[in-house]
Amino acid sequence: MLKKLLYVLWLLVKTVYKAVSWVVFTLFAVFGLLVVVLALYLSQNSKLLTAQVDQKFEGEKFLYLDLNAVTEKSARSPGYYNLALNLGFDVPSQVSIATLRQVFEAAAKDDRIKGIVIDVDRGDFETFAIYEELDRAIVKFKQDTDNKKPVIGYSVYWSLGDLVALRHADTLITDKVGGFSVNSVVSSFFLKDFYQTYGIKDYSFQTGKYGLSALRSQSGFSEDNQTSINNIALVPVDYAFADINEARTQAHPDKPLVIKPEENFAYQSLVNDSYSLKSHAELYVERGLYDKALSRFQWGDYLRELAGVDEDKFPKLVYLDEYLSDKRVRDAEDKTDYSSKDYYLTYYYSGIFGQQGAGVNANDVASALLGRTVLARAPAEGKGKVKGIVLRLDSIGGALPDSQVLFSALRQISESGVPVVVLTGDGLLGSAYLAATGADAIIASKYVPVGGINTSSTLLDTTDALRAFYNMNPSYFKGSQLVAPGGSLPFPLGLVVNNASSLVSPEFVEYRQVIAQGQYETAVEQFAQARKLDAEQVSKVDQGRVFTGQQALELKLVDDVGGIDQAFAYLDKLNKEKDENFDASAIVKYEANPDDAPYSSVLATLNSELQAYRDFQVRQALNLSQTAYQVLKFEQQNAGAILSICEVCLTPTAKNTAPLAESKYSQFNSYFNELLVRITR
Repeated sequence: MLKKLLYVLWLLVKTVYKAVSWVVFTLFAVFGLLVVVLALYLSQNSKLLTAQVDQKFEGEKFLYLDLNAVTEKSARSPGYYNLALNLGFDVPSQVSIATLRQVFEAAAKDDRIKGIVIDVDRGDFETFAIYEELDRAIVKFKQDTDNKKPVIGYSVYWSLGDLVALRHADTLITDKVGGFSVNSVVSSFFLKDFYQTYGIKDYSFQTGKYGLSALRSQSGFSEDNQTSINNIALVPVDYAFADINEARTQAHPDKPLVIKPEENFAYQSLVNDSYSLKSHAELYVERGLYDKALSRFQWGDYLRELAGVDEDKFPKLVYLDEYLSDKRVRDAEDKTDYSSKDYYLTYYYSGIFGQQGAGVNANDVASALLGRTVLARAPAEGKGKVKGIVLRLDSIGGALPDSQVLFSALRQISESGVPVVVLTGDGLLGSAYLAATGADAIIASKYVPVGGINTSSTLLDTTDALRAFYNMNPSYFKGSQLVAPGGSLPFPLGLVVNNASSLVSPEFVEYRQVIAQGQYETAVEQFAQARKLDAEQVSKVDQGRVFTGQQALELKLVDDVGGIDQAFAYLDKLNKEKDENFDASAIVKYEANPDDAPYSSVLATLNSELQAYRDFQVRQALNLSQTAYQVLKFEQQNAGAILSICEVCLTPTAKNTAPLAESKYSQFNSYFNELLVRITR
């Protein structure tokens, strides 16, 4: 009897267990489905959870700009990003320089704004061009307000770019323990000895003897490299301090500022400064670079005295996000129909130029531009037309054949009646510069590297290395076979040696050099024709030479130095030449390809964070900057291509960022780090 009772109980428990299991499984399945549907809904349509509440601020205040990440492009802000902000996640803030310029223009006309305080202590801007655009925005703000609204610049540690950007501020303030630094460094890694040690035969080459590509084949920088290196690292520093000296002397004629980098930062000068027993801040307040040196507490008191305090004893400040919220409300009240107005489009592309592993795909760029001009449908009656394109290119070069794709596209667009102006970002070099010559005009920042017309190719014979590691004996050449495929090499060889080929014949080396020379001569001929240069003028700028934007203007490589305003002015001029009734004041300006927000989706963010972490580990192992690592990966993926690239063409003097601290994963305010902390709590 007891056994039967226990058996019945067991059947009952089993039945209930199965029923509950199915119910739980069904609930989890339904819940998972609802989560997926909700995520899709939020990312596409919802304004309920993702919208931020915009409102106006009241009272007279100082506009406080705590600038962190200022980018070239605006960001598309999807629901995930706004939702994360509203939930309180510590996500990096970012604003485009175009939006920042609009803020300055609005603040100049806004009677509630008494002045602007610009804090660049956390500034990590993308390009030197952004610093210049910020300076131009400050100058225009002062002109529009007749200098009645003060501009105050502040930082604890100043980069050279910060000083360039804020040199026209009415007051410059530094922290008592702060100062500035100039990171004027050009670095490369050289593998000639490494190759010899492991039996790797290097047949890599570059056509132009003054170029800065295929550097790993050298034992170090050569004498021929020095001219270009000086133009990348030293000359821009001289430009910057000349501009800073002039601006600060105009502001304080009684205390003229004279900073000569080669003298003031020489070893003996630094020793003499240390013997003065004065801090860096005190010395440069005396010399006229800064107006004041304050402690953190004194800075807070300064703001309270400057702006006044509210009932809670806080300084009367409106912060950038609050002002942007206010601006969105006011913009929404503008009911003007802009669809009938003609317009200019601004595109921005940044990265190495090419196909495999490149940041700028020439086919994609050409397709985007042609799709809005030559291949676009005629606008409906009464609708505006595209009247010009500004193409901001920020590239150290890449694969040479890809330059022809974009060059041809720019020529087609120009010939269709839509003028095109190319504007430099952090540099315009190699194949990117050659592509840009297809535009109607090129505008460059005076500080950034331009030119670098060159060809190079990476070609390594790993036969002996394969024999050493794997006891392999590659087959001999037969017939027209020039390159025999080989196996993968172990660490660390696999990081610095391309594995696409192992056995290289002398015939193939000669063939590659002939092809490279032919493509170089064709590129130079096309460049000379596009820029209308004679043989003597070409001889001063070819062979891989790199120039500053200012030097490039003098050598007719570019048409003007400046920024976005100069680019728009050129479009106005070109349109006026075609139509004397053209009204530049009626043109509306749009950004054509805003960037994806940092966290466009959870999956994309996870993938980017993991990839950034892997790249960060490899860069640490090789002690490479981010750009040098990108060049290494690009050259590995394009071993069969003819390149036109400048491996070390950066403008590091604009920033104070450490080369190995550029991975999102390496930063403590990583989105996923913050998310994990909150989940574990």
